[in-house]
Amino acid sequence: MISRFNNILSFRLTAQQVRYLLWEGAALVVALPLVVVGTQWALARYWIGVDRSDVTCLPWATSLVERSAPLSSHQAPPWARGDLVVVSAQGMTPFIKDGTSIGKLVVAISGDTVVISDQGIFVNEGRRPYGYINPEAIERADTKFLLPAGLPRRTASQFYRTTVVPAGHVFLMGSNPLSQDSRYFGPLPISAVKGRVLFSM
Repeated sequence: MISRFNNILSFRLTAQQVRYLLWEGAALVVALPLVVVGTQWALARYWIGVDRSDVTCLPWATSLVERSAPLSSHQAPPWARGDLVVVSAQGMTPFIKDGTSIGKLVVAISGDTVVISDQGIFVNEGRRPYGYINPEAIERADTKFLLPAGLPRRTASQFYRTTVVPAGHVFLMGSNPLSQDSRYFGPLPISAVKGRVLFSM
């Protein structure tokens, strides 16, 4: 035992080992702040969105979202028709609480003409492949939210209209037939958009 202890005490690093350890320490000192800064940058620019609702508006539940700086009505948005965005719900109560983050597809932008009729939903005269006013969605939402509050049921025909998307607004839809979106509540201001989805699964 004494001999083994003496061997430990007599242990010496070679000059090459010392240099190696110094380089490792220096690399760690340099790398650690870069990792911290990089992580802070990534968290400030991106987040992972998870849809935990019973009825998801889109066919995927987890998304990588690029945060969007707040936009005013005169600014050009960094997204286009067909993009998936995350918005803060506005004016959709009692169906969706104000401020709730929801993912929707950009169907129409400022200046587009949206026609909603019993024939479907048309944007600039082009029919949306899955767009229509869904009586089941209305019935389900009304039964859950309106009727318990003593409010009257809605009908599909009351949503038939022609709308020109105002400046600084966006018309959003979900691909789920039960989605509550701009078909029922109209365009949302672009200031409500919190980010653009880069990847979903």
